[in-house]
Amino acid sequence: MREKHEVDFYSQKVLYQVAYNIEYANTRKRELGAFRYFKTDDTKACRVITLDTNEVVNDIEVLSFDVFVLES
Repeated sequence: MREKHEVDFYSQKVLYQVAYNIEYANTRKRELGAFRYFKTDDTKACRVITLDTNEVVNDIEVLSFDVFVLES
């Protein structure tokens, strides 16, 4: 099976992925790995929005939904 890559949203030079959680290794790899196919010199940030995780992984911001909403 051929792998397909996508990002969920692109707004104001920020790439977004949305996932309920990224606790499992295969989900984490898929959600975080997709950015490498779409990131350009113009991209300011890469963010993954989850239900309740907050961390930074290899310059990718992982934000819980509530932090994301309050930050906006």
